[in-house]
Amino acid sequence: MKLPTFQWGSLKTKVTLLTLGIFVMGMTIVTVWTAHMLREDMLTMLEQQQFSIATIVAAEVNQELSDRLHNVELAAAGISPALLANTSALQQHLADHRVLQGMFNAGTLVTRGDGTAVASVPAFMQHTGVHFMDRHPMALVMAQGKSGISPVTLDKQRQTPMIAIMAPIFDPKGKVIGTLAGVINLVDFNFFDKIIGGHQGHTGNYVLVSREQRMIVTGTHKRSAMQTLPPPGVNTMEDRFVAGFEGAGIGTTPAGEEVLVAAMSIPVANWYAAAHIPTVEAFAPIKALQQRMWLAIGFMTLFTASLTWWVLRRQLAPLVNTAAALAALPENSQFPAELPITMNDEIGQLIAGFNQLLKTLGKRDVVLRNKQAQLDQLVSEQNAMLSNNMIGIVRVTQRVVQWANPAFVHMTGYPLDELVGQSTRMHYPSDEAYQALAQAAYPMRAGKVFHTQTELKRKDGSPYWADLSGALLQSTSEDTLWIFLDITERKQADNALQSSLRDKVALLNEVHHRVKNNLQVITSLLRLEAGRSSQPDTQAVLGEMQGRIRSMALLHETLYRSGIFASVNLADYLKQLATQAFRAQSHGTVQLQLMLNAVHVSMDMATPCGLLVNELISNSLKHAFPDGRQGEVSVRLQPVDAPQAGGPTWCLCVSDNGVGLPVNFEQLRDQSLGLQLATDLSRQLGSVLDIHPGAEGTTGARFSVRFTPDSTTAGRAHVPGTS
Repeated sequence: MKLPTFQWGSLKTKVTLLTLGIFVMGMTIVTVWTAHMLREDMLTMLEQQQFSIATIVAAEVNQELSDRLHNVELAAAGISPALLANTSALQQHLADHRVLQGMFNAGTLVTRGDGTAVASVPAFMQHTGVHFMDRHPMALVMAQGKSGISPVTLDKQRQTPMIAIMAPIFDPKGKVIGTLAGVINLVDFNFFDKIIGGHQGHTGNYVLVSREQRMIVTGTHKRSAMQTLPPPGVNTMEDRFVAGFEGAGIGTTPAGEEVLVAAMSIPVANWYAAAHIPTVEAFAPIKALQQRMWLAIGFMTLFTASLTWWVLRRQLAPLVNTAAALAALPENSQFPAELPITMNDEIGQLIAGFNQLLKTLGKRDVVLRNKQAQLDQLVSEQNAMLSNNMIGIVRVTQRVVQWANPAFVHMTGYPLDELVGQSTRMHYPSDEAYQALAQAAYPMRAGKVFHTQTELKRKDGSPYWADLSGALLQSTSEDTLWIFLDITERKQADNALQSSLRDKVALLNEVHHRVKNNLQVITSLLRLEAGRSSQPDTQAVLGEMQGRIRSMALLHETLYRSGIFASVNLADYLKQLATQAFRAQSHGTVQLQLMLNAVHVSMDMATPCGLLVNELISNSLKHAFPDGRQGEVSVRLQPVDAPQAGGPTWCLCVSDNGVGLPVNFEQLRDQSLGLQLATDLSRQLGSVLDIHPGAEGTTGARFSVRFTPDSTTAGRAHVPGTS
């Protein structure tokens, strides 16, 4: 028997895997959710049971301790001062008290008011004559006159943990004259063992914990006696129990084992009883149930996979047979006859639809053959026309030339018989260029048209440039159609134009560089001349001249760095200019404030603006702040709200909060070279320099000019090759 071939890409495999995936995912979700809900429900039930057990244990321990405390108090009430003073009679009195002897495995003892033991039972415990006043529990009972249960202490003689139940002995006046104490050895067999000596389940246990000491009193495992609890903050559940919480929850042991723990208070001793059981044991039934469910899921998965595969194989058999019949047909044969329909279902309907498609395609094939013949005739008629325009057309299959028109033959210099059947590699100057173009043309496989300009070579080895376009003839084939247009002359013209442009850019950069250098030389000469002069007025004039030349040099530097020679960003230029002028002339007591909005102007307008700002800043620093007075100089460049007919209007303003304008300012105005120069610069901007005192209620002066940016800034030219 021949087994069916397993194929990963088959429909049977995909449907089977999808069915299995859905089945396994659904069963996994159900299993996990069921286990989670079962755990939550079981946790609630176990917490209730655990708390009930802890409540019962705590009640029994509390009752036993209360009984012992009550009997100790009764026995203490029966000891008179005379009996306390008679040691032999007191010893006999304790020996006759059988109830106390049965309750305390370490015996009972009586102390006087000074804490010295005068009698003890049994006598071999050797408590008589021992001084107990230095022990905190005994001293506390003597001081307060109240019965109680002592903390867990280590017996000095036997080195074992002990607890004592103590009651005071009073005289007729109510004064404490001694104590009666019953001692329980926590290591030897005692009444605790009857209550918590056994395990809960297989590994669960019980412990009694003293809240005051944060210490285990005793437990199922006696070695746990006198073990201290972890510090606060380490074990959250233990901290809650010590704080007085009564209930159950999930906690951890000092060894890191997760346990289900419940606690109940023992009021008579300020203890609590805790019942522990590991969660591994508590939830063992859930784990066993999960394992059985996973085993069932595995079995059902195999059964479902086998059944699904068998059903699909049976249902898809007609479709497989049909595909095999189609694959067996020769490539160049006529359209096949109608395929047989064996099943009257969806697959039968699919085969019927395919038969109808075969009929339609047969009719279209006849039409396509007629159109192909017409197209071949049309192409042959157009070859002559295309050859005259030097438009080459080539059909390529798998990078091998199949056909080329006369124009491409003339363009490359290859005869047609050499072109057909040869690789397209022979038209490229190098293997690298050929591989790069082949990789770039890869999008044609997605049905896109490819277009580029590339350098090729003719048969004689001479290079030429071609505008190249290509596209697939059919989306499912390797046939491509390429159109070549010779653009060698246009490429040579573009190269010449780029070369000329680079020369002009280099010349323009050199001119700006030389202008900037010459202005720097003039500034240096003025600085040297000012250093040689001993006249303050001459030095001041030369310093002002340096500032004016520096403003023009800065403008050329700004244009040179930006590479935009048709316009300049006036805000950036004025910011650098004002900062440099202020740094050169200010003595540190005056601050500069800039509020500049961006606007582009031509170099002819930027030059008077820069000189004007330099003159006004220099004038403010010279006259507005005498004798080291502090203040502020403000430079603003902002658009005016109301637009003018000639275009948007801008306002350039320099103001200060110094001493203000003098009374005879109008008389002195004509004598100031700086103000005369500022007036002339304002005229160059097509405006008038407005001079006003500071705002109402303040001192200072304000100089402003309004102008309209020139129209040349509308087209800001950027020279290629500059940054």
